[in-house]
Amino acid sequence: IANSLDFTDRLLPRLQLKPEHKPYLLRFLPYNRDQMLSIVNDRLGSIELFDRNALMLCASKIASTTGDLRTVFEVCRQSMELATNSPTKVNVGVTQIMEVFTNTTQNINSSDHVQTKSLPTFEKLLLCSLIICMRTNKKRVCTRAKLLMVFHDLCVKHKLPSTDGIEFEGLIDALESKSFVKIIPSKNKIKQDDQIHGKVEENILIDALQDQTLLGMVLHN
Repeated sequence: IANSLDFTDRLLPRLQLKPEHKPYLLRFLPYNRDQMLSIVNDRLGSIELFDRNALMLCASKIASTTGDLRTVFEVCRQSMELATNSPTKVNVGVTQIMEVFTNTTQNINSSDHVQTKSLPTFEKLLLCSLIICMRTNKKRVCTRAKLLMVFHDLCVKHKLPSTDGIEFEGLIDALESKSFVKIIPSKNKIKQDDQIHGKVEENILIDALQDQTLLGMVLHN
C-alpha cells in the first residue's frame, strides 16, 4: 500500500513547501532471493514436502521479476496441489515448480498486471527513458549517467521542468521499490556507473504506457 500510494506527491503536496516539514519517505524494497528463501523455509520447513532446489528456483525466478513474496507462496501452493494429486507419492521438485511457472509467469508479465497509470508523471517519463536506453543499447540495462542524460533531454524536449540529481535518485529508488527496475552497483564504486536493470519486458511496458498521450509521443519519436 505504501509503495502504490504516494501521499506526499499527490494527496498532501503542501507538505513539500517547507523543508522543515518535508516528510521522510520509507521505501519498502522488493524481497531478494535469500530473503524469500529464508521466509519460505521458516513457514514451510516443517512440512518436509519441498526439495531445496525447487524452493531455490522459485525464489530466484520471483526475485528477478517482481520480488513479491505473495507470488512465491502462490507458486508453492499450486505445486503442493500437483504433488498431492499425483498417483505416486512425490515431493515438490523442480518439475512441479516449472509446471506452475509456465502459467504463473505469463500472468505476472502481462500488461494487465503492470500498473503504470497510478505512477507520478516523472516516474512514467523515467520508464520511457529506460525504454529508449534499452533500444539504443539493445540490452535491458543502462548506466545511471546515461539514463539521467536521456531523461533530461526528454524533459527539455517536452518542456517539462527537469529534476536535479537528488530528485532523480529518488525517482529511481521509487521505481525499484515498485519492482520496475533493479539497481546493480558498479564494481568501481562510482555511483554514476551503476547499472539500472529493467525488470519488466520492454514490450509489456510499451503496451502499458503507449495509451497515454504524452508517453505515446515520447515512445514513438
